[in-house]
Amino acid sequence: MAQREDSIYMLRHKLLMRTRQFLFKKVFLPIQLISQFQTSVSIKLIKYKGETIYTYTSNGSGFNNGSGSCANIADIIKLSMETSLRQIADNISQSIYGSSQVNEFIKSKK
Repeated sequence: MAQREDSIYMLRHKLLMRTRQFLFKKVFLPIQLISQFQTSVSIKLIKYKGETIYTYTSNGSGFNNGSGSCANIADIIKLSMETSLRQIADNISQSIYGSSQVNEFIKSKK
């Protein structure tokens, strides 16, 4: 499929930071877990000829804790990661939707 010269050619993303921290406490039974996940993602909207239209970096943090078996612990970790990534996705979508650079580019192509 051919690209039009005036279309957005690429949405480029890059994982800038990923930090995870897990704290296990074995009181007796079950195991107690505190999970923390932080990440940053940078995106660029680029025109067909390589001109950058818009750049944005978003951060997200997820925290969760609980206790139980290995399956429960996997869910605790998963929820902290999901929270972090949801924050990033929300931030990016709100930023792009509200961006004057992106809106002006779209209007110029109509």
